Amino acid sequence: MHGLLFNIGVEKHARSLGAHRIATHLRKLGWDIEVIDHVNSFTLPQLIALYDKLSNKNTKWVGFSHVFVDWNYRFESLCNYIRSKNPDIKFISGGGGVTNFYSDNLDWHIHGYGEDAIVVLLKYLFSNGRIPKHRVIGGIKNIHANDDYLTAIPKDPVTIYQDRDFIKPYEWLGMQFSRGCKFSCKFCNHPLLGVKEDHTRSQESFEIQIKDTYDRFGVKNYLVSDETFNDSTAKITKYADVVENLSFNPFFSGNIRLDLLIAREKDREELRRMRFLGQFYGIESFDKRAAKSISKGMDPERIKEGVLDIKKYYRNQGDGIYRAQLSFIAGLPYETKESLYKTKKWLIDNWKDESFIFFPLFKQISLDGNVSAMDQGLHEEKYSKISLMEKINFPTDEYITEGEKWKDFETHSIYWKNDQMDCYDALRFATEMVKLSKTKFPIGNWSLGRPLDNKSVESRIKNGFSKQPGFFKGEVKEYYENKLNQ
Repeated sequence: MHGLLFNIGVEKHARSLGAHRIATHLRKLGWDIEVIDHVNSFTLPQLIALYDKLSNKNTKWVGFSHVFVDWNYRFESLCNYIRSKNPDIKFISGGGGVTNFYSDNLDWHIHGYGEDAIVVLLKYLFSNGRIPKHRVIGGIKNIHANDDYLTAIPKDPVTIYQDRDFIKPYEWLGMQFSRGCKFSCKFCNHPLLGVKEDHTRSQESFEIQIKDTYDRFGVKNYLVSDETFNDSTAKITKYADVVENLSFNPFFSGNIRLDLLIAREKDREELRRMRFLGQFYGIESFDKRAAKSISKGMDPERIKEGVLDIKKYYRNQGDGIYRAQLSFIAGLPYETKESLYKTKKWLIDNWKDESFIFFPLFKQISLDGNVSAMDQGLHEEKYSKISLMEKINFPTDEYITEGEKWKDFETHSIYWKNDQMDCYDALRFATEMVKLSKTKFPIGNWSLGRPLDNKSVESRIKNGFSKQPGFFKGEVKEYYENKLNQ
């Protein structure tokens, strides 16, 4: 039996890991799964053309793999077209979040780590299996996989890509070493927080996967999906020992908990041995009370001193490819506008050769209550809702960056205020900082996986970004044509 899996992804041209992990898992069980990547780059006519080319008489279901749940008219219209051609088709979506949207077409949504849940669902749909445990949310049957069909790291978590994925050597592929996070930051609604068990994969499975993608496609660069990669020194050492014995030099980029890296100096060398030199630090705030309120306990002055020391350490090692990004949230409890502008000044004075990103605080609305501890405690955290009488118009285009990036503020967030600012102040400041990053910081708004090598970095520092590295329009066009002609 055959299934088509549209990989919506986290960025416009990225290949997210989850779709290929599910595809690998189902292929071992006898399914023929075709993954279609870069879906956000395609128009509705192109999506229809891909479906017409790649579906066949054995196509039983069409899936949509999300990272941060995204759904729009193109996907809904694609489903309408597919159902007009095949009335019996089943539509399944899945990803880390619940369905904060409505759809007239989606039959099922799997929330969380879905290897076990998708098997149960497909057995029910096509092999007379028992109906999965589920809840109806927004008219869609939702399976909460982490509650009812939890998949920790499987015994064989290797993700195998296929020739029909048309992977290029310069791409960044996903890599996962463990699931869940040992911490429980109040602003976070990721699944499996406060994990105590060891959910790390084996050295053998990691080595098989990384050698396969290099030997077959020439890929050396990986985006690590672990919520906190450096939660223990032993974990880093476990994989650094494998990397040191490879015949090529990979590069890893992902989330690193900065306070741990400051406190455990040995980890710097272990990360260097592993070539985990693209490091994203979720600092969130340099205000002591604000940081403490979300379970970030290290003194901000020590954070500032420590991150500069870490940057100096990696610069002095001569690797030349260390890149770091600091992440902040505007609107946390107790954070004042004055404090935010002090952070801006510190970044300008100390961080011009690296990058940063600011997010406005979203206090999320969820159709089933799947929100962070901070969202649940609206009044406890000194926030109140802006009433309908107080509600001002949504900010004009002047405050909206990168197309519709902040549109979620309108559709899935509570309009909030506190004694220091309101949600619009946070949005305006975050947008101001995005503009600063793009115009005054030579490295630009570097996100995980960018840039690729030292020559590329030096060129962009000197000349600024002309366009983002990675998959561009031409490469996506080539991928599209390859899929149609395979």
